[in-house]
Amino acid sequence: MMMLRYTLACLLTFSFGLTSSSARPAPYALRISCGARKNVITPPTYALWYKDIAYTGGVPANATAPSYITPPLKTLRYFPISEGPNNCYNIVRVPKGHYSVRIFFGVIDQPNFDKEPLFDISIEGTQVYSLKSGWSGHDDQVFAEALIFLMGGTSTICFHSTGHGDPAILSIEILQVDDKAYNFGKGWGQGVILRTATRLSCGTGKPRFGEDYHADHWGGDRFWNPMRSFGK
Repeated sequence: MMMLRYTLACLLTFSFGLTSSSARPAPYALRISCGARKNVITPPTYALWYKDIAYTGGVPANATAPSYITPPLKTLRYFPISEGPNNCYNIVRVPKGHYSVRIFFGVIDQPNFDKEPLFDISIEGTQVYSLKSGWSGHDDQVFAEALIFLMGGTSTICFHSTGHGDPAILSIEILQVDDKAYNFGKGWGQGVILRTATRLSCGTGKPRFGEDYHADHWGGDRFWNPMRSFGK
């Protein structure tokens, strides 16, 4: 079982321009559109989402986006409790390295399904997140993100039913980040998972992703919530 720690990141918007990775090769990036039968390209960044692969079960279905920051994808994969309480994506041929693993949750576009399922998420056998009631009404709760070293050539992401609706997953992203990113000193190493609590972009009024800022691709396309002021 890997050690899980939490991180709160705050970054001024102008700091994205302080470093450059123009001389570095492109980082590994895998984006999966869950439930999709063919690859999808989405505006405005023209990100490539691969068709659904590597799942252990579940059912594809049409999706509705719970938030406008959710990727504009039309399908999801949900895991009925009849298939068991635990279901996974087992992704292979992942190069050794440091990764941001992000999972967006979906809402099934059918009236007879629970509009807000609650379930747990684990990565490499370590539980990293539990959905809370009301998550669909908060931009920073429609996805879970963890920073982890993947050294075995695979990534295993599992969803655990808690008896409150069927886990429903819109997308999965495995985005390579710099090996030294989030190095907090003594105790930091390949056995530590950091789970993002929130990231604050100070002085702006709109939530944005790294791609929107033309950020360094080795940062993992991080999501930033707006923070206009700290009271004064």
